[in-house]
Amino acid sequence: MKKIPLLISATLLYLCAPAQDKAKSILDDFNKAMKSYPSMDIRFTLTSDDEVNNIIETKDGRVLCKGSAFKLIMDDIEVYSDGKTKWTIMHDVNEINIQEVDPDSNDMFDNPINFFTVNNKDFKYSYKGSTIIGGKVMEKIEFEPKDKRAAYSVIELRIEKNTLYPYEVSYIGKEGESYSVKVKLFTPNAKIEDVQLDFKEQSYSGYEIIDLR
Repeated sequence: MKKIPLLISATLLYLCAPAQDKAKSILDDFNKAMKSYPSMDIRFTLTSDDEVNNIIETKDGRVLCKGSAFKLIMDDIEVYSDGKTKWTIMHDVNEINIQEVDPDSNDMFDNPINFFTVNNKDFKYSYKGSTIIGGKVMEKIEFEPKDKRAAYSVIELRIEKNTLYPYEVSYIGKEGESYSVKVKLFTPNAKIEDVQLDFKEQSYSGYEIIDLR
């Protein structure tokens, strides 16, 4: 009787192995491509879905990345980062927060590249097939966090097969709250001047500066 569960486990591992191998191959190629670009211009739509309160919000945004520096613009928020320090400008309350950047964070407002290139070591992942969207083949990778305390149960990443461009990242929450970032336009090797990513305090006269470092 004890051999049956072992046989079932072995069979499941055998069936899951090809999906994980394919996922790893795609992710390795995708991450390598993303890290090879000296600069990127990403236009995106952020959609948050609160099923509990039946609220869906959609916001458009843009992020310019060059090396470890970036500038993110979305509604009343601007974020500048030189890779070490982050300035978050909230125009609706005339406030600027200054913080240190966590290089390991996968939050889009800390490190947009980490957000799209999900850290494989923190997740179990598998290939979930491909679909055609807008005439393009999108391959789907599903991530399950190893940390059971994580606020989300699954992350879904869709990658355009032919170009290895990111298409969509979705975080599925455990308590009915989920959000996704869908890329509307991805421009690698974009022409971005350093001055475009520089935070200039003098441009925000009258704003309260809160240093949280």
